[in-house]
Amino acid sequence: MELLAPAGDLKILKSAFAAGADAVYFGGDAFGARVNAGFSRQDSMAAIDYAHSRGKSVYLTVNTLLKNVEMERMLYDFLSFYYSAYIDGIIVQDFGIFSFCRKFFPNLPLHASTQMNIASPSGARFIMEQGACRIVPARELSIPEIAFIHEALPNLEIEVFLHGALCVCYSGQCLMSSMIGGRSGNRGACAQPCRKKYSVTDDRGQKLGEDGYYISPKDLCGLYALPRLHEAGVTSYKIEGRLKNEAYVAGVVSVYREYFDRILEQGTADYTVDEKDLKRLLSYGNRGGSTDKYFDMRNDVSMIDPAVGSFRQDEHSIDITEKKRQVDAVLSITVGEPLSMNVTYGTKTVSVEGETVEPARSKATTADEVRDKLVKTGEEAFDFGELRIEIEGELFVPMKHIKEIRRRAFEVMSGLLGKEYFHREKIPYEPLEVHETGELGSPLLYVSVENKDQLFAVKRHGFVRGIYLPEHLLSEICDDDFEYYFRLPVVIRSDDTDRVGGLIKKHEDLLSGVIADSYDALGLLDTMSYPKEKIYFGERLYSYSDRTVTAFEDLGYDRQFVPMELNEKELSHRKNSGSTMEIYGQTVVMVMANCPARRFYGCKEKPYTRIDLTDDRGAVFSVVNHCDSCTNYVYNSLPMSLLGDGKKIRALGPARLLMNFVFEEPKDVGELLDIYKKEYLDGMDVRTDHNVTRGHFKRGVQ
Repeated sequence: MELLAPAGDLKILKSAFAAGADAVYFGGDAFGARVNAGFSRQDSMAAIDYAHSRGKSVYLTVNTLLKNVEMERMLYDFLSFYYSAYIDGIIVQDFGIFSFCRKFFPNLPLHASTQMNIASPSGARFIMEQGACRIVPARELSIPEIAFIHEALPNLEIEVFLHGALCVCYSGQCLMSSMIGGRSGNRGACAQPCRKKYSVTDDRGQKLGEDGYYISPKDLCGLYALPRLHEAGVTSYKIEGRLKNEAYVAGVVSVYREYFDRILEQGTADYTVDEKDLKRLLSYGNRGGSTDKYFDMRNDVSMIDPAVGSFRQDEHSIDITEKKRQVDAVLSITVGEPLSMNVTYGTKTVSVEGETVEPARSKATTADEVRDKLVKTGEEAFDFGELRIEIEGELFVPMKHIKEIRRRAFEVMSGLLGKEYFHREKIPYEPLEVHETGELGSPLLYVSVENKDQLFAVKRHGFVRGIYLPEHLLSEICDDDFEYYFRLPVVIRSDDTDRVGGLIKKHEDLLSGVIADSYDALGLLDTMSYPKEKIYFGERLYSYSDRTVTAFEDLGYDRQFVPMELNEKELSHRKNSGSTMEIYGQTVVMVMANCPARRFYGCKEKPYTRIDLTDDRGAVFSVVNHCDSCTNYVYNSLPMSLLGDGKKIRALGPARLLMNFVFEEPKDVGELLDIYKKEYLDGMDVRTDHNVTRGHFKRGVQ
């Protein structure tokens, strides 16, 4: 049972270890999902040395999506430093980084970030086959689902979030902060719009309840669930909080350490939680109390307290003393001989020598003076148990020599007790050629719909090549001139796989392909031996860089999606020739397990119900509950439209264009398709409604 703690700086890292953490994760000076919680390289090296001297592990977060310039000009140097410093593993979201590491840093342990949103054995197996030794699955998974992954893949380490803040959105699926203000969660700069207060109205504009924090979950607390998580096969138990202070990290770790030790020493049979410990744990900080409902169910209204939006923390002083490993030692000091120290820990003994001892010229060094200097171990990894000092003759030893031999002895013992670090082979870097677009292409048009009326409106336009359908419209497929594609759910959990796989098989003869939006989808399709040439990526399988595009292509996936967070200039340097680009659509800014409709209507009483969340600026974000997959989609306050930018779009070279209809009436669908025809087929200049956004086409994200 690895107790894994966060660290926003070196001081917190040391406190986390002193409080009982087995491992710590932190960000470097780039590419971490918390831009304000990164270590300098100097502090990183100190952190790695400090941890390894104590037999502990350190993991580096490289869990953002990288653009071409970052991937090709910065990543190799960044990873080289940590690779040579023997970082114990890196936590990764971008599939291109996976490929990059396998090619250039073959001995670097890779952990699949929760940002990859892995929710089933299919997704876990897929990413394991790409080189991951550990996954951090979606936080929404129940304990039986976690156990199911472990049973299917017993050699794969599973790291689970145990305590701390919960995102309301499936990790890696949030574009809300990005679309509102350009601060992308996929780039480590989330502005947390989920923590704001919203008013709620139904699809007729009638207010539902009081204004509140309806998409701000309580903090996770897994203290009661520890035995079941242990029995489910969890390897590592993660505390959230790289932006939290020292009191929070040290305090939370100290409480869990007590309960970890109890399980490790006594087993799980008589496990109980003292309510005083729970109260102490939450006093270090919480938002609206705590919840562990995800460990047993998909969602529950009790997970959110609409009246509470802020994080609260009691005052705590830091009073934690590191419990060092104790060694027995003998220091021999003889005139004319080198200093000699033997250090023993358990059955292991090391011997080191120091400077040659000189005879005393005036005052001789005493055993008490030596002992007084030796026992002041400071931040060394060990303390002394039995310490014997043998002095022969009148001699003088500078105290710096005493400190140095202790340091060397402890260093050798640390190496003996620590992990075996062998030479890590590093492959010389080979940059990809920069891809340049510019020639006008002739992309084909595809359309996504949500209801029958939109479908019939689309089918009146013969220039549409293909139609994306959700599962509740698959029965509308017919043998006509259109290509039909099954738009798979964004989230496919273990209990969804049979249903989704069955739908694919049932309609296979009339389907031209499927739209995959997750690694779980790719894993499921792989187990079905589904033809890769019929798999088209959706917007949630991110490929910001050519390195990522190429990594997917190497696996046979050459029909990808143009990232919505890259601007025109960045897209001009991306390999778009096999990609689909959205030119109009209702952008999904969140995919949630949380169900606002359940709070007001009860479970499954009103599937596909639209509820509107209005923020303090008057922006309206619509939420639709998909009961077939128990998932909720939050849509941006304005539709995104690049109609009118046709020449620029064609110059980027996408193979396909997409218009994504969600709330549009049939009349609106027809008018928008007519605008497309005028621009792309008739060569006319067009203008669209001003009540739209151009997304990131001009501004992009940092």
